[in-house]
This record gives sequence, structure tokens and C-alpha cells, in this order.
Amino acid sequence: MNIINITQHSASAEQAEQGVVCPHLDKNPFSTALKELLNFKTLPTQVEVRQRAAKIAKMARQLADFARAEGAMIGGAPFLMAPLQDELAKVGLVSLFAFSERVSSEQVVGGETVKTSTFRHIGFVNPCDDSQLDGWWNKVCTQTAAGER
Repeated sequence: MNIINITQHSASAEQAEQGVVCPHLDKNPFSTALKELLNFKTLPTQVEVRQRAAKIAKMARQLADFARAEGAMIGGAPFLMAPLQDELAKVGLVSLFAFSERVSSEQVVGGETVKTSTFRHIGFVNPCDDSQLDGWWNKVCTQTAAGER
């Protein structure tokens, strides 16, 4: 099963292994418009947030049809996520949030300790009602739990 990436960041290798397609937004035809819709430069009104969510969902449906995807990896401004989930559900896409583990390490470089944090993708969180998913989400959870990343 495929998951489209409609965040402003490229998908990680682990996310791609779990079915995220279009992992590099700079290579898909929707990237510029999508990035503009995801980024707010001024304080938005509720109407603007809802309008942007609807536009993103429409674009996501087109991308999902092309990629044969059933879900969409979302992320960004917290105030956009609930309206975006609503709009994605209207176009038949499951909203998924990436869950990552922070892995920190320390190295001594030139006599100084340098702390580095990286993020390792663990799986996806589905905040919606599982009864709407016809078993699709259970397959994703089973793959994640079995270590099929």
C-alpha cells in the first residue's frame, strides 16, 4: 500500500520502505504550490486555514490517484492538521503522522564534546477512526510491528 508525502520535507529512507511514495517533493509537479499552501507567513484566519486545507486535499487526491495511494503522510502547522484531516477524509484519503525516535550521540571532536541528534522513523500514527479503514491500517500496523520497515 502506498502513502503520499504531503509534508514540506522529503521522506526518509525508512518512510519510503514503509510505502511512502513521492518522497522528494522537489521532484513532483505539485511541490511549489504545496509548499506555499503549507507555509503561513502571516496570522491566518479560520477561513484561510480551511481553504488551504481543501486545496491541499484536492491536490493530494490527484497525487494519490497517480501514485495509487490510500494514505497521506501529513505534518506542519498544528492549526492546519485537523482541518486537513477532515478534508483528506472527504476525498477518501487516510491521514497519517510519522512517528520518529530521537537518537542522540556524543563525540569528542578537537577536544570538545559534540552532541548530535538524529531521528529514526518508527512508524505511523493514525488519528482517525479505524473502522473507516477496511483493514488497511491493520496491515500497516502489522508490518511496522513485525519490523518490516
